[in-house]
Amino acid sequence: MIKPKVMWLSVKIGDKKKGKELARFLRTIEYVESVDEKNKQTPLKEEDWIKPGRPAMDEEIELLAEEMEKEEGGIEAKEFFNDLKKKIAG
Repeated sequence: MIKPKVMWLSVKIGDKKKGKELARFLRTIEYVESVDEKNKQTPLKEEDWIKPGRPAMDEEIELLAEEMEKEEGGIEAKEFFNDLKKKIAG
């Protein structure tokens, strides 16, 4: 089995200023090939929906609710979110 020669590292930092400082530092390390700053998680693509482990983003939940409304016999988004809030509250 051939081991990959590349490793991707993802780091989430709650403070944008400190995140930029870390990115600037990482760029000074000789073996770091690149540092990519992202301020927001990107929505899942159609083929990614089966991947477990990442909670859905607000935009994805709203899109799901909108699609449900379009379906025959679908529920209203407001009703969906009210039910969801009740379930989360326990």
